[in-house]
Amino acid sequence: MKLTMTSTFLLVAIFASTSASAVEIISRAEWGAQNAISKRADPIEIVPTGNNRVAAENIMTPLGDVKYLTVHHSGTPSKTKPISKHMSDFQKLMFSYNIDYNNGVKKDIYLGDVPYHFLINRKGEVAEGRELLYAAYSNTVYKTPIEEHVTVVLDGNFDVEVPSKEQISSLTSLLADLSEKFNVQISNIGVHNDVAQTSCPGENLEKLMPAVIRSLK
Repeated sequence: MKLTMTSTFLLVAIFASTSASAVEIISRAEWGAQNAISKRADPIEIVPTGNNRVAAENIMTPLGDVKYLTVHHSGTPSKTKPISKHMSDFQKLMFSYNIDYNNGVKKDIYLGDVPYHFLINRKGEVAEGRELLYAAYSNTVYKTPIEEHVTVVLDGNFDVEVPSKEQISSLTSLLADLSEKFNVQISNIGVHNDVAQTSCPGENLEKLMPAVIRSLK
């Protein structure tokens, strides 16, 4: 589904009326997070193995001085499961999972935790992801140090889906809170493809971001 001009205007109107009040965040304790694997006792070597590539996060990098807020999409169909179940399953998947690119190449991933600091589901519920002790993880190379980014992911594939109004409302409030907490300049609030070579966060979210950012000024 693609955004039409009418639907874009409707969502922009919603942004304009959205309060920048503090958003409720479901903590790691509330969704039952396991402890992050901050350092692996037996490091996983990152080497090519036939058609397999191993991407391991052997040591989780500390978060540095925050300068940027960066928005992503999950790139997968939005989930309908309760957010606690969603986050618990997501974390378990990140500890060890396999991506099949359907071209003879598979990629095994071993992360220390979920890659993003916050996740927003279609209901607009916000969950704490990776602790702010640690930098985000990405399989792309950021133009600026990833240690300077706090990351927010919206659940869904926004090349085909449209973000819900609840997601956008929560995103707006969360970005307002985070920009104030970390004193991030409005010009440093953006999306994944501002800082890396990627189509993330999907065109249907990306075209709404200028209105979201304007509402923060």
